[in-house]
Amino acid sequence: GYRRCFQGARRHLLVALAIFVGAVAMGAVITALQPGFLNLFAGEGAIEGIRRGVIWTDSVGAAVPPALLSSSILTNNITVALVCWAGGASAGLLTLSSLLQNGLMLGSVLAACWRYELLDRLMAFISGHGPLELSLIVVAGAAGLMLAEGAVAPGGRSRAEGFAAAGRASALLMTGTIPWFVLLGLVEGYISPVMTLPTPLKMILGAVLWALFLGYALSPVRPTPEVSP
Repeated sequence: GYRRCFQGARRHLLVALAIFVGAVAMGAVITALQPGFLNLFAGEGAIEGIRRGVIWTDSVGAAVPPALLSSSILTNNITVALVCWAGGASAGLLTLSSLLQNGLMLGSVLAACWRYELLDRLMAFISGHGPLELSLIVVAGAAGLMLAEGAVAPGGRSRAEGFAAAGRASALLMTGTIPWFVLLGLVEGYISPVMTLPTPLKMILGAVLWALFLGYALSPVRPTPEVSP
């Protein structure tokens, strides 16, 4: 049922994608004009390192064992996704906040790395997992928007019925999405931090993972057979 649910949530996916991409662009523009905007998302040590031409992604693999790093990233990513989804119960306000915050942060970091000529080092770290990870965050946002719509605009049903139906559909969307976060946790813990691996290879991996997910989620679904009375 995941593919049917994913394809049925196309409208919510497009809205979540538009919000996230808009936030990325906004974060990049604001940081380009006001570099101090990055202070909202990164510690002073990380910011000072960027100014000196040093980025934390170059050393994260050496500082933390791969298993611990993988577990930590996996936990954080799933937490972000669950908050984004469950935030739909607040009429979508927390979902919107999560999409905006994550988008602004990404845009701000990208702009700062571009300003200090570190964009290639950032890409060397995120290119293997970034495409799929960002897509999954958008899916979580879509699930949150679906939940919010069920509560706020249930159509011809009562709010309770609309919220319950949206809850079931959005929960299915999240349940089928979380295993992909597990795969990403392994990539981010064992492959992304290895800065000696050529960036083009990581980019190929990132493209393959992204294509696998979309190829599965968008593959044709057989119609539900009708049951004879």
